[in-house]
Amino acid sequence: MNNTACERKPFNILVVGRCVAGPKTLVNALLGMDVLPTKHCAYQCFPITVEFGSCEKQIQIFERGKSQQRIISREQFEKEFSQILEMADDIEYLSRMEELTSCFDHAIMQSNSPRLQSNVRITVFPDLPEHPFSNNSEKLKQYSTEADVIIFTLNATALFSAAERKYINNNFVGRGLRNVFFVFNRIDNLNDPDAPHND
Repeated sequence: MNNTACERKPFNILVVGRCVAGPKTLVNALLGMDVLPTKHCAYQCFPITVEFGSCEKQIQIFERGKSQQRIISREQFEKEFSQILEMADDIEYLSRMEELTSCFDHAIMQSNSPRLQSNVRITVFPDLPEHPFSNNSEKLKQYSTEADVIIFTLNATALFSAAERKYINNNFVGRGLRNVFFVFNRIDNLNDPDAPHND
């Protein structure tokens, strides 16, 4: 083939799931290295794409209403979200999370994982639009349209809510979509009587 990887259409993998369902852990496993920090739930309040590149210590931030992206260090990015998670006041925490989802649009980071080398891009989407902080309904439709593979990560002890089931039925079922997968995390907790369960 004469086309270089940069000239070919990217192979887009979309991973959708709540923080507790392990979407970032799954992405790290797919990449064969720890690229996304798994301890920062707030890190996943907007879509973040991992693509092949050598600028691993920087993150491109795209903010709503701004045409120019902002480039910051991963340390600065993670420090900000660490501070959010350390907030003792639930009201302050929820307010800050809501603020983040309203001002950030998406982010792009790079990794030198060989599994991305043939122009593979992986996007972690924060959750289905019924999530209380989501402003991303139209964005999820866009990412879904562009995706070659869609992976939903689920907590085995707390599967889809009624609102999430409705969203899946309205937007995915019967659409002839291929390459849609469901990955279940925390299966070992199914036998734990103290683990929360959804009907």
